[in-house]
Amino acid sequence: MHSSGPHRVAGADYDGLLAASSFWAGVYEQAQLPVERLLQLQQGAYSVPKGVDGALIAHAGSAWQLAQLKREEVEEECPSALERVSVAGNPGTLAQALVERLRGRAAAHDRAQLAADPRISSRDDLLGALLD
Repeated sequence: MHSSGPHRVAGADYDGLLAASSFWAGVYEQAQLPVERLLQLQQGAYSVPKGVDGALIAHAGSAWQLAQLKREEVEEECPSALERVSVAGNPGTLAQALVERLRGRAAAHDRAQLAADPRISSRDDLLGALLD
């Protein structure tokens, strides 16, 4: 990959990438909250940043619903993820797997925001730089 200017990354909208990453990091952070706390946030709404599918947000209606949708999506993945690493799927391991997978997704979106750092964006291998 090669940087093509201060606000472009490999032909993609640079500002949109950062806004979308920040948005999804927030969603996954919120999805880690206990369900009871998540339901208390029902009044909160996210603005839709450039680069994020507005239809998804409109469908979800608010921040807590979107976080709940992502929580449920990840929760469905947990049993097969534990099975792949030969861990017994009991309520404790499933709960821990859910939290770890949500943390991982939030961290990945936080890491993507580092693309704004010139030391990262100037590298030919942007993905490799972000992983480092």
